[in-house]
Amino acid sequence: MNRISCMLAALAVGTVVGTGLVLSGCNTNKPADETVGALEAESASASATVQAIDYNTRVVTLAWPDGRVSSYKVGPEARNFNNIKVGDIVRASVSEAAVVWVGPSNGAPPSMGVDRVVVRSKAGERPGMMVADTAVISATVLRVDSVNRQITVRGPAGNERVLKVAPSVNLADITVGNLINLSVTESVALWVEKP
Repeated sequence: MNRISCMLAALAVGTVVGTGLVLSGCNTNKPADETVGALEAESASASATVQAIDYNTRVVTLAWPDGRVSSYKVGPEARNFNNIKVGDIVRASVSEAAVVWVGPSNGAPPSMGVDRVVVRSKAGERPGMMVADTAVISATVLRVDSVNRQITVRGPAGNERVLKVAPSVNLADITVGNLINLSVTESVALWVEKP
């Protein structure tokens, strides 16, 4: 099962945890005195046709373009379930963006924060929802390896990690003791369209 199918399945059963993003709305919350080191973004989408639906058990059977057929139990938090009909098209879009920047060493300890935005269709509208999660993590630079273009960092939980640095990043701007910041935003959008 590909990532889109997994996300669609997670949405269908109402267990969206750690998924979600709108690229155009990506806010790095980067202060003016910090420099962006890298930006990566990717997205994918998929669609399936509603082949069968059981309103009593809230199970939807979807036919995928490659011929696979999958059934999903839809949780009670999914609004307007009764508006879904056989033949409707279910579309899903998954996106992820990561922004890395280096900040001044201000003595602040590494930290982590997570924000979530959920948007659901209104009563009576076609079913649909979007979930966006943004995590901002800071870590202290322990080592800079300019030959192999790697840095070693220690995160808020005390764990160390070696990160590969893109060629576009000027390693001269990164020194031991700097805080490196990572903002990752993921989003999942799911909606139903009439054929």
